[in-house]
Amino acid sequence: MIYIENILYYGNALTGKTTKLIAHYRDLTEKGLKTDSILVLVQDGREITRWREHLLKALPIAGSLQVFSYWGFVQSEVARHWNWAEKELYGSLASVRPSFITAEIAHFLITIMVNDHRMKGKMNTVATPEQMAIQILNNMNLAATFGMKLDEAFLRVQSVETDPARRIVIGEALAVARGFRKTCVESRSFDYSMAVEIFNTILLRDSRYREMLSKRFKVLIADNLEEGVPSQTDLVELMLQSCRSFAVFDPDGGHTDFFGADPDYAWDKLHSLYKIERCLLNPNTILADTVASNIKNGLTLETCSVEKPLIKLIDMDYRSELILSLAEHIEKLNSQGCSLDEIAIIAPVIDRVLEVSLKTLLKSKHIQVQLLNRREYLADKEFAQVMVVLVSLIEKSPLAVSELAQAFKIILGLDPVRSNLLAKFSNSKGLEAALPADLIGRIGFAANNRYREFCDWIIAKRNLSADASIFQQLFGEVMAGLVREEGDLSASRQLIQSAVSFEKSQGKIDLLKGMSFVEGFANMIRQGTIAAEAGKIQGAENNGVVLATPLAIFKSSRSFKYQFWVDGSSESWTPRRAREINNYHLMSKGWNGRWDDSMDIVKKAEGAAKTVSGLILRCTGEIVLLVSEYNSMGQEQEGDLPDIIRGSVGQV
Repeated sequence: MIYIENILYYGNALTGKTTKLIAHYRDLTEKGLKTDSILVLVQDGREITRWREHLLKALPIAGSLQVFSYWGFVQSEVARHWNWAEKELYGSLASVRPSFITAEIAHFLITIMVNDHRMKGKMNTVATPEQMAIQILNNMNLAATFGMKLDEAFLRVQSVETDPARRIVIGEALAVARGFRKTCVESRSFDYSMAVEIFNTILLRDSRYREMLSKRFKVLIADNLEEGVPSQTDLVELMLQSCRSFAVFDPDGGHTDFFGADPDYAWDKLHSLYKIERCLLNPNTILADTVASNIKNGLTLETCSVEKPLIKLIDMDYRSELILSLAEHIEKLNSQGCSLDEIAIIAPVIDRVLEVSLKTLLKSKHIQVQLLNRREYLADKEFAQVMVVLVSLIEKSPLAVSELAQAFKIILGLDPVRSNLLAKFSNSKGLEAALPADLIGRIGFAANNRYREFCDWIIAKRNLSADASIFQQLFGEVMAGLVREEGDLSASRQLIQSAVSFEKSQGKIDLLKGMSFVEGFANMIRQGTIAAEAGKIQGAENNGVVLATPLAIFKSSRSFKYQFWVDGSSESWTPRRAREINNYHLMSKGWNGRWDDSMDIVKKAEGAAKTVSGLILRCTGEIVLLVSEYNSMGQEQEGDLPDIIRGSVGQV
């Protein structure tokens, strides 16, 4: 049956929807409902943390809090009922619990397989093996969450590809995906896509499980339904047959559509099962809608006049000039008493030039920059790289001069010149060799003493077992004393967690067994595998000016008084929605079997409109659009966002 008291709060950002859900949770527990009978589904790990913090403050005594992301719930349920799933998959029971592999390990394994294909003359594309691996992984995830067979996700993309060479590459990518899935099945180590498939095709089809689920949860609270993948929507629909529910839907959301969010499917499936309560409009709605409409049309057809947010444009020839101007604006706001966590610097792509320049400039003004990025890489984390170098030195694994120089700079406290001199010497002569007199003269006696102590320490450690625990030891003995900021600590924590996960997977997966622990783990880090949790940990504190992509802003659930949009004339604000083997639009339940360049153009504009309007809705004061004629590479930028913004607010 469907409960008539199911309530869906409908409204855009900053209208108090989540606050209403938390209030319902509190009321339910005050009336005697146990917390372990209330399932809360949220968007991601950051939201889990936020919800738990709110509930622990709101409830006098909190029992077991059942707060999950969809992936977390799926993983928990597959593990909880593994005996049913295993018997269906393998015909017998052989293990107590399933093993789940992280996104970074899945990415690494697929990268190895792509490299093997390239060595055989296959998969010849512009994209790197690491990039192709991410696309293959995304396709597998989309297939599972959209409820289709693995092959179908690739065959849909192949069916609309007109280039014969690229059609072949898509077929080869499917072969890699099949090989990876075979590896998962044989090792009983499951990635996200296979865990979702097991949950949907085995557990949810089992009457015993459905009956257990209906008895276990009395209330379902679902935040941000518009960001849910279709399989989550199907789960919610199923649970509404026996649960009371409170949920939230943002008609301007769906910002994670690249990862499978399908707001249209969620609304069509679920809205009739709830009583709809419309929230007050966000005060920026008129401006957001006007700008969005003009972006979709590609020209200014509508204008509006608003006092807030105030729109300003700063136009200069070179990006370097804009970054200097940006730093000065932030310093002025800080001197006027503006809280730093009310300021966001937003760019469609955060490159190293932008990140380093801003951090350096603002640090000189005693202003901290908090990088709030959804997808980060341990290879970009200097502190994590140094820990990998230490373990590689202990294991006598080969290292590049640049890696050694970076480690010497941090551990020995040397400048780049002396660090590079030491790196070149130790790389050719080894750590056992004493430095020659002329080199000692160039780096100094104090640096030589520190270097010698470091080398002796490394040599003494070479009897340690090379397993994941070595990173914990090295952090405690060396790196903990060198932590400079929260980012160093979070990178170290993530590295240690990744090492433990890699070691567990290496014991099960044949493809990893042929390499030593240090060799395999170091290669995984160097190849740029994703570190999904680093951003979640680092983004937990509001302690400085935020530097973020639009998606990271949306996922942070934060608003800002001041937003500075960098690279306003960059075409990266309207990125192409399809890639070599990825096109999530083709996975939609309502896809009509067609795709061409004109549809791509329409989807690009719709995506840009959603992004820009979403940012406007999350601003409470002023938006400054920073526009430069040339980017950091000296290339001319010709995006039309500045003209559309100007026209939308009636500026000439």
